Parts: sequence; C-alpha cells; structure tokens
Amino acid sequence: MRKWLVISAAAVWLAGCSPDSPPPPGPNAPTAATSRPVEQKQVMATVNGESIYMDELNDLLVRSHGLPMARQLIANELVRQAAGGQNITVTDQEVQTAKDRALEQIFGAAATGEHRQKLLAQFLDRYSISRRQWTLTMQRNVLLAKLAEPRVSINEQELRDAFGDKYGRKVVVRHIQTASLADAQQVISKLADGADFAELVKSESTNQATAKNGGQMEPIGTKQPNIPPAMRQAALGLKTPGELSEPVQVGTTFHLLKLMRVIEPQDVKFEDVKQQLTTELRDRKLRAMQQRVFQELLGAAKIEYVNPHIKEQADMAEGPQP
Repeated sequence: MRKWLVISAAAVWLAGCSPDSPPPPGPNAPTAATSRPVEQKQVMATVNGESIYMDELNDLLVRSHGLPMARQLIANELVRQAAGGQNITVTDQEVQTAKDRALEQIFGAAATGEHRQKLLAQFLDRYSISRRQWTLTMQRNVLLAKLAEPRVSINEQELRDAFGDKYGRKVVVRHIQTASLADAQQVISKLADGADFAELVKSESTNQATAKNGGQMEPIGTKQPNIPPAMRQAALGLKTPGELSEPVQVGTTFHLLKLMRVIEPQDVKFEDVKQQLTTELRDRKLRAMQQRVFQELLGAAKIEYVNPHIKEQADMAEGPQP
C-alpha cells in the first residue's frame, strides 16, 4: 500500500470532456483561422510592461509541489465520494465546531477571539496552508468522523480500564536500555560504585529517544498499551523513590528502571467521571477509526496520475510496487 502523508487541502478533480463533433463545414463556411480566436494566455504579472504568464507559474508549482498537493486533492476526493455514497453531508455549523475544537487542542482553551485568530494565522503561515485549505481540512475531518462513527463502540470494561489508567496509581521512572544482559550488569556495577543514573543514560543507553530526557518516561499506569507488559510490571513493582529494578528483557533489549516518584491514586468515584471518560475514550477511538477508514478508502481506490510530472514524482516516491 502506498505510504501517504496527507494534509487536507483542496477540492475535487475537474475532468475535461470533449465537445460534440461539429457538422462538416458548408461551402461558404469560414476557415479555422477566421472562426477560432487566438488563445489568450492568462497573465500572472507584468514587469516593465513585459508579461509573465500563469502557465509558467503553474509549471513551476507542479514540478516542485505537485505530488503533495495532488495527494491532498485525491484524499479529499476519496472522502467526498465515500460520504456521497452514504448520503452523508456536512453543515457550516459542523465545520465551525470542528474548527473551534481543533484550535482549542492546538492553542489551548485560554486563547480565544482575536488572539486565537492571530495564532491561527501564524500557524497556517508556518505550514504554508491557506485559509481555504484550513476550511477544507475541517470539512474532510467532519465527513471522515461521520463515516467512522458507526464503527466505534465502547464497553464497560474499556471504561474501567480508562478509569484505572487516568486515576489509579502511577510511577515515574528513568530507564537505561542495553543491547545485552551483560551490558545491563555492567551498568548495575557502575551504579553500585556511585555513578549517576542520569549520566549513565547518556553514555550507556541505546534508546536515543529517551536518552535526550535523561531516560525519563511518561507516567506508567496499569493499562497503557504503549508500554511493554514486562516493563510496566517491573515499574509498578517499585515502591521507594531511588529503587532500581532487576534487568527487564523486552524483545532483544534489556532495561534498568529507577523509580523517581509515585503518583498516588486519586480519590475519585467511577460513576462520577464515567460520562467524561466515555467522551474522552470515544474521541480517541474515533480519531483512530478515521485513520483506518481513510486507509481503507485509499487501499481500495484506483488512482492514476495523468500529469507526467506528477506521475514521475509518484513513481520515484513510492518505488516499485509488488
């Protein structure tokens, strides 16, 4: 399957069509030279009276940005077709609501009114997205949400797991990842000799992503799917800040965990926050389902690049297909 990075942007394909063939000319019919006006090029700008034409600009844009923009157009068309097939439409109010939610997620609830619009302008400028593209992005997201929503369900156990993850006991740990058990034992020996854990992270850990943060991981609870079970169990088994775990094997790597602090469970009743948890969990599952729906649409689509420059870019980007 093609790997696409899609930023929603645009509209629908405009398919050209051939006019009906005209009847044969009569004996007094005007010639082609007199009946067909000379094509007028659209002027983009003039410099000292000399014209620069739009086709020159278009050619440069297609050659430099054609493939990313083409993928954006195709993404929007795929979603439009799927929604149209199910008689799904979107209202202006739904688009505005999607915009408001997106802006709150990006800039926080404190940014409102004119200040929020200034932040949005800076954001769009940074990523070279026009206001029109922004609106079309929101339209597509609303349509995708409507396509995905019937496939999202939440059961009681999922809610209780989410409750435990959000309000239950958590631990904050640093970790050092090594390539072998022998390497992990050497780290333990250095720690026993008084070496600083955070400094050893920099020199010994093979996990560069967490090494930049001194090996510190996000708080670990009981149900986080992104934490390997063995590591989660070892982390939650630590009781006293400063305590070090035994080497924990995860796949072909080994991990040493040091407990930094414990986040005690909050005194919250499940029934009091059940509705809030339902909303949060539904939003997460809906976003994941939107991505899945789009990938399904993309996988089932028959896409053919006609423009030779874009086709060449697509062939180079995607490589040989199986």
